[in-house]
Amino acid sequence: GGWPVGIRNPLFPKQRLATILLKSQALSSSGSGVQHFRHSGKRYGHILDPRTGWPAEGMLSVTVLAPTAAQADALSTAFFALGVEIARRYCDNHQEVKALLVPPPCRGRTLEPINCGIPESCLHFATDGEQAET
Repeated sequence: GGWPVGIRNPLFPKQRLATILLKSQALSSSGSGVQHFRHSGKRYGHILDPRTGWPAEGMLSVTVLAPTAAQADALSTAFFALGVEIARRYCDNHQEVKALLVPPPCRGRTLEPINCGIPESCLHFATDGEQAET
């Protein structure tokens, strides 16, 4: 049926956010869950927005499914920097590309991932506290 791939929770990297069943496609994730720092109460990730030269804001993690690894890798970084609306629009116009977008929580610590085209049969969200694979 495919390879189950665990997606880490970007706020709690030892916990799994979801599992994606990967079959006949490539997957890449970009995020700030591990590589970030805080300064004056603000979180800064390692992915830079080329438009500003500053760390990209507005996303915690992005996972992309695409026909090739190079395409998935490039798009996960681009979607992270460019944000939800551009990522959604791209996925809507390129049916072979699918994405799981995780913006920062609006209320408290509840994440609200955005699924852009990944079939429900291939995406399983973890229960609270489920451990991520290391």
